[in-house]
Amino acid sequence: MLIGPVAAALIARWITFRSIDVTHLILAQNNLGDEGVDKLINAISMSKSLVCVDISQNSLTPKCA
Repeated sequence: MLIGPVAAALIARWITFRSIDVTHLILAQNNLGDEGVDKLINAISMSKSLVCVDISQNSLTPKCA
């Protein structure tokens, strides 16, 4: 099941506002695209507990980098 960019926004909100220590965020092969990763960037950068993030194979373009 692919989650896509809409669910990525919900995950970002969860990471940012729930104060739950997430250490691993595995979102490989979920059709996030640039839009979905863009929604996750701030949450990922603000997290103090994340040690591993996998967003491989999500149809990302050089624009996302």
